[in-house]
Amino acid sequence: MKRLAAAALLAVTASACASAEVVVLVQVDDETLEGIEVQLLPYDRDHLFDSLGAVYAEAERPEPEIPEELRQARADVQEAQGVWRTLELEWSGTRSRLQTISGEMEQYSRGERRYQELFTEFNTLEGRLTRIERDKDRAFEAFTELQVATVAQSRAVQMQRDIWADEAYANITEVIELKLAEAGADRMYDTTDASGVARGTFMVAPGEYWVHARYELVYTELYWNLPITIEGSEPVTITLGRENAEERAKL
Repeated sequence: MKRLAAAALLAVTASACASAEVVVLVQVDDETLEGIEVQLLPYDRDHLFDSLGAVYAEAERPEPEIPEELRQARADVQEAQGVWRTLELEWSGTRSRLQTISGEMEQYSRGERRYQELFTEFNTLEGRLTRIERDKDRAFEAFTELQVATVAQSRAVQMQRDIWADEAYANITEVIELKLAEAGADRMYDTTDASGVARGTFMVAPGEYWVHARYELVYTELYWNLPITIEGSEPVTITLGRENAEERAKL
């Protein structure tokens, strides 16, 4: 009986100490993303940075804000870029259709009805292509002018925010080391493969963890810092998508 009890105790202990695999899939707008660095952390990085930032802001100075006029200017740039890209797609599609019609017309003689139909469509689309190309070029010029106008202001604001962050988070390395020592664990890193999956290196004991990653868009970034709880040795799959990301403005 003692041997059976000891064996049972060993089995329970082994089960409690068993590692679980954490599998992370990064998928945004139905597209799996390759080459995204994913971190599995035994602490809440947002809490650490927020705490240090709050202490510094109270003792020294608050974090420089992004001026509202700059936010609006960047929104205007983004809108102008959307108009240009829409016209570019329309121009590309119309040009592609013209090439298809041109190839199809070669199959018929000029006197055939199908040739005449294709010829009429070709002339109509050719005129449309000219108008779209003109509008596309104008939209690109407008987008470029707006973008150039905001660059200097964006850089100046970002420089101020970077200086503040360097001062506010000067002790972040020491704070993280203390958190790692308390947790008795280390930070883990992996990069998503062609299928958008990060796995293999994420083998962890039961406990509390945070999955952290970033994905840069044109004017914003998707930011993830999601808490997960590992309770046993069964694999845990986490999907990072737009719906559970924080979209942050970039300068």
